[in-house]
Amino acid sequence: MAFAKMTLALCLSLLSSTLAAPTSSSLNATSAVLVPRIARNACWYSNDVARTYYHVDMAGWGNNDDTSRSGCGTGYLDNLHGQCGSDIQNWGCTEVRENPHDTHVDFEIAAFERAAGPKCVQDALWLASPPDNRAGGVTCQCTGGTAGC
Repeated sequence: MAFAKMTLALCLSLLSSTLAAPTSSSLNATSAVLVPRIARNACWYSNDVARTYYHVDMAGWGNNDDTSRSGCGTGYLDNLHGQCGSDIQNWGCTEVRENPHDTHVDFEIAAFERAAGPKCVQDALWLASPPDNRAGGVTCQCTGGTAGC
């Protein structure tokens, strides 16, 4: 009985010192920094004389993680062409790997296509979004630019 009590006391002592041990500084220094999830679908734009620059965040959709860049934003780009015209320039799509399916998209629309305004970008976003996660209620926010809002 005394042996069992001594063994139990030793085990508890070792367990408490292990649980209370501080984390080594090398572990903290090499830990990966997690990128926050995109909280909501959002859109920003700025104008200059020749074009309008857009940045769009897609929360929880917009890419196919298994196919790397081949699936990034392709449905959205197709809908942009259909809604805003064919002159979509400098297309860039970034998958947020730390948070599967979140996507950042950047592109430009030439000034002669500007008449469609941000509404065509918003409509394309809604059309491209999955039926169970529709990007409704997104209003592109103007951030200024040399040609104003």
